[in-house]
Amino acid sequence: MAKRLSICKWLEMQKNDLNSKSQISINVKLGFIVVLVLFINLFIGQRANAQLISESEDELLKELASVSSDSAKARVYGKLSWEIRFIKSKEAKEYAIMELQYALPNKDYSKVAEAYRSLGINQVVNKNIAKAIEYYDSCIYYAGLGEDKFFQASGHSLKAGMYGDIGDYDKSIEQYTQGLEYAKQSGNNYILGVLSNNLADAYQYTNRNTLLVQENFKLAITASLKDKDYWSASLSSGNLAREYANQGQLDSMRRYMKIAESIFEHPDKKPYHRASVCDELANIYLILKQPAKAMPYAIMAEKILDSLQRLDNLPLPIGLQMKAYFDLKDYDNAGKTAERLLILAKSRDAKLYIKDAYKTLSDIAKLKGDHKSSLNYYEQYTFWKDSIFSISRDQSISNIELKSELAKKELETKLETQKKLSENKRLASQNTSLTTFSWLSSAVGLVLFGLSFLLWRAYKNKQSINTQLQKEKAIVEKQAKEKAMLIKEIHHRVKNNLTMLKSLLFLQGRATSNQETKRILEESQLRINSMALVHKKLYEDNDDGLINLKELLNNILNETAMSNSHSKIKIEADIAGHCRDLNLDIAIPLALMVNELITNSFKYAFNDVDTPLISINLNEESNKLKIVYSDNGKGLSQPFDLDNGGFGFKMLNLLSQQLDASISYQKQDGLSQFVLEL
Repeated sequence: MAKRLSICKWLEMQKNDLNSKSQISINVKLGFIVVLVLFINLFIGQRANAQLISESEDELLKELASVSSDSAKARVYGKLSWEIRFIKSKEAKEYAIMELQYALPNKDYSKVAEAYRSLGINQVVNKNIAKAIEYYDSCIYYAGLGEDKFFQASGHSLKAGMYGDIGDYDKSIEQYTQGLEYAKQSGNNYILGVLSNNLADAYQYTNRNTLLVQENFKLAITASLKDKDYWSASLSSGNLAREYANQGQLDSMRRYMKIAESIFEHPDKKPYHRASVCDELANIYLILKQPAKAMPYAIMAEKILDSLQRLDNLPLPIGLQMKAYFDLKDYDNAGKTAERLLILAKSRDAKLYIKDAYKTLSDIAKLKGDHKSSLNYYEQYTFWKDSIFSISRDQSISNIELKSELAKKELETKLETQKKLSENKRLASQNTSLTTFSWLSSAVGLVLFGLSFLLWRAYKNKQSINTQLQKEKAIVEKQAKEKAMLIKEIHHRVKNNLTMLKSLLFLQGRATSNQETKRILEESQLRINSMALVHKKLYEDNDDGLINLKELLNNILNETAMSNSHSKIKIEADIAGHCRDLNLDIAIPLALMVNELITNSFKYAFNDVDTPLISINLNEESNKLKIVYSDNGKGLSQPFDLDNGGFGFKMLNLLSQQLDASISYQKQDGLSQFVLEL
């Protein structure tokens, strides 16, 4: 089930950081992942009141050779397509097409709906969401013709899953709600349990009305118990218990936990269900801050999944064990479990669990006083956390594009339908005119009526198209806002990374006794801080990607003064004038240049000055920017020469060349002035 596994990985990114303060709300999302994925697997795999298909492909091919009627052939081809849908997707598609060819001429609409459902799942396996939704629409349409409520409910549920995958939760809930109505009409407890459980999960995941969440979980439990499906009832009960735990309704939580635990009183017919219930119970006990009770369930879940060779599912119970050990303050076992989780997660490319393992190892090392190891693990945690963010960002952009594609296809379908209707009406009008040709007066009246109707339809069509264009424009504007948000997040992360680099230089400076090295590292910190301030301005208070130079220079001056507070020099500072806002390519070099001048003033200018003064004047005329930096220090001891100066002057020279700017120096009215023009 290739697509569903990728959905798991995307949803997995919403799971809780095991040491986060937002444990309860994120555990809701974790439970949604576990139960929704399980029920989707169940829903796609079986139909209520019918046994699971156990015939192998060879046995079904033998049966196919022995049947002669179109109806029987359609039935066997449907079974063949379903049997191999995930392991031989190409052959499964061919069998579904053959089922269509035998069922459609005989108007066996239930089989036609089943074939389109198989074709939809085939498109999911091949990661073509838009095409899958088209096939599910056909499944719903033909199921309606055949009055087959089961396949109508099935089609809506699968379609809802697709909309959920691309983040369109409103449409997802709408489809689940429609599917639930058909499930109620079908009289089929299994499909009723699946749809009500999935709808409750969707409401829970999107933080909708908690009463609707509870109502639908209860409906799922009741439906499952009517069919003596204790395993599905236990899963829904675990979900409902977690919902009550999050709402603080502990008595109700305990009652449904008992129902969930009842799975252990029945034969182990569905071990994967048992493992999922164990995970859910362990998770609830962790929410309740009872790690000792959570531990046995997490260990049991791991053993069951290991026996089933479900390696992709193993990181969850191991991660729950790691959390339980940590909460029990058994840091040795927590560390060993984290190392075990790390090995498994890396082998399965489970980035979220890799991140969690490194975070736990960092916390344990910190608690044990091993700060070096803690820092190393924390750097790995940060790396994987950023990696997960990149995946989430790419997935979000992909989902936006897919939503746009689906909206475009819906518009094209509506326009095509309108075009066909218009054409049909035109033909009908012509036929009517030919039929009534002998009655000239009636024919003239009909023609005039037809023309009036066509003009009215054209006007309505134009209105409809304009409405759709306005909606498309709104979608594009929304996408632009979302992309702007992503760009801000990138600037935020760049600023955080620069701040971390500055902190590392600070720690390195404290670790050395060489004063020259300390000085170099401190200057590097100030330069990095100037760049970080630019990125901070970009994500904090603007949407156009431009920087207010006056505010930026004021921040740099304040930051430098704070960094030099140990010198006991009190500076009077003044920044006057104004200029246009600047883009990133100009703002960063200018920030570095001004930072260099301010740093030099603190270091060399004010040793014998009673009232130190720094002033910066901005002036822009004819699209040319002029910055005059002044201080009342003693001035340069040697002639001004950027090519032969120290590292600071060389840096000024390189940055001025980068900006195609000029820089000059003069001593005037007791002030040392550097003039930058670009």
